[in-house]
Amino acid sequence: GMSSEYLAFLPASTGGGGGVDAAAPVSRIGRPGIGKTFKASKIRRFRGTATDNGSGLALVQIALRQKLAKGCKWWNGNRFVRGGCNSKRFRPATRLASWRYVLSKKLKPSDEGNIRFYTLYTRATDAAGNVESVFQKGRNANRFEIT
Repeated sequence: GMSSEYLAFLPASTGGGGGVDAAAPVSRIGRPGIGKTFKASKIRRFRGTATDNGSGLALVQIALRQKLAKGCKWWNGNRFVRGGCNSKRFRPATRLASWRYVLSKKLKPSDEGNIRFYTLYTRATDAAGNVESVFQKGRNANRFEIT
């Protein structure tokens, strides 16, 4: 991001895309960590952080993918539904700078049979409407396993 000295000379954002905030916010997953394995009963809550240097955070969303032997399913808030492996289905998280998401159900094991692994994606949106669009392993795209 830009230094605070530089930002001090920029006009304040007027919101609604009329200001100078053209940078997308950045989200990070704290839990689940990338490559981690969890017992299903131990991972009902996801959490992380998000930052925005301009107009401020407006929304943080998660997308949870179940990678199958053939194809993928995405969490819709109640259950996993079929969808293209790159067609992320986002659900709103609670809070912003320190976000949370609580699953309504336990995740099925990914070490036996059809389910291969899970990947959690996060994205943040700021008040100027900039949406995070870069997904990086270990930051906001974490693969994990359930036993």
